[in-house]
Amino acid sequence: MGNKEPNIDDFFRHTEAISKKMHEYMAGKSFDEKFATAMLNATDADSKFKADVAMKLSTVLNMIEMLVEYVNKPVKKEGILQRKLDGTVMLEDTHVPVGSLVEYWKDEKWNVGKIAQNPQTKQLSIIDVVSNKTMVDKIEQIKARVR
Repeated sequence: MGNKEPNIDDFFRHTEAISKKMHEYMAGKSFDEKFATAMLNATDADSKFKADVAMKLSTVLNMIEMLVEYVNKPVKKEGILQRKLDGTVMLEDTHVPVGSLVEYWKDEKWNVGKIAQNPQTKQLSIIDVVSNKTMVDKIEQIKARVR
């Protein structure tokens, strides 16, 4: 980078380039498939450990790729995210399916999470995509936007 001061857009461009390099390395196989094969072929404790760490890294790389792809899209809709009586999640007049990434306003800033549904209670929540922790216990009405 030389003397140039890095900025957030440079960071995303470099992250995207790393992701593309990983896809070239995988040669058409998914991260999980490639490292699952490595795990099965591991014969000693050290090889198994390395294959396990590689699986964890592939999960993180997939998450990074998903977030970079998401953040590089323009905001499509902003408004109030709410659960309807039929159980669907709507952002104004747009259906937002379970599993979708959504930005929500909390603690005076935009946060990104994934809409999740408890299979037993059918309660809808927003979970953090990095920590997998519930960030919004119950979707009732929250300021949100989608890209």
